[in-house]
Amino acid sequence: MTSNEKQLKIPISVEGREKWAELEKALKPLLTKLWSAASAVRLDHVPRITKEPGIYLFVDENLDPIYVGQTRNLRSRLAAHTRPSGSHNSASFAFLLAKDRYTPAEGEKMTRAELEAHPEFMKLFRQAKEDVSKMEVRFVSCADPELRTVFEVYAAMHLGTEKFNSFETH
Repeated sequence: MTSNEKQLKIPISVEGREKWAELEKALKPLLTKLWSAASAVRLDHVPRITKEPGIYLFVDENLDPIYVGQTRNLRSRLAAHTRPSGSHNSASFAFLLAKDRYTPAEGEKMTRAELEAHPEFMKLFRQAKEDVSKMEVRFVSCADPELRTVFEVYAAMHLGTEKFNSFETH
């Protein structure tokens, strides 16, 4: 326990401290494993994509990292990101790409629902979903929900995907 923790009398459990140490130890090897995973567009991966929980990474045309995500079901989540009928919740990466491409009117501030009702934005959203479906993705299985959650932030920071991994709630 650090001196600040003693001064504040923060009740940190031994189990919590041990779990955090375990998570920290797993982060770098997991990042290496994700980065080393096979990279292909989702449709080319289909036979290999399991229904297991895991972490995934979309890369752009230069194979630069662009978006990291985590899920309880890799097959379902990766399909949702690339499905033409996906909404702002299910195709969230494409939605963020479309928002980045959209030029709002001066002072215009729209909710997600309002954006989905806007014809100009929807054209960009449809194109972004198609673009995501053509992006290469890498993925690895990871059953531990705490590790997936911490890793998503860790990987985004290390890979420089903060533009689309802002972790701001909506």
